[in-house]
Amino acid sequence: GHLSEFIGAPHLTETKVTDPDAKCFLTPSLAQVRRMVTEYCILPIGSQYLHTNVPIAKTLLLYGYSGTGKRMLAYSVAHETGSVLFDISPGAFLAKPQNMENPKILAHTIFKVAKVMAPSIIFMD
Repeated sequence: GHLSEFIGAPHLTETKVTDPDAKCFLTPSLAQVRRMVTEYCILPIGSQYLHTNVPIAKTLLLYGYSGTGKRMLAYSVAHETGSVLFDISPGAFLAKPQNMENPKILAHTIFKVAKVMAPSIIFMD
């Protein structure tokens, strides 16, 4: 999947809160999500200048309801940046239960390999 397939409606970015003391979070539009993923994930990894001169986030948390596109975004970022993607979601290991004998060792190994093969993306669902 390409990030260009994740299209949003820009008019939703004009959402305003009428009560400034409200303790609610507005749901971002798809256009806002795409812009943030591009700014915080793709540009710092894809540009050596930005990677060395701009403080970058090393971790990103995407959360939301099932079916909202978190997996697609992770795969799109990996594709756009040429990163290695490690999908360590429980569903990825259901076919091979023998791999789950010691999940701590498995997770430790994946993190070490991801560090060696940087840039890497570790996806957990």
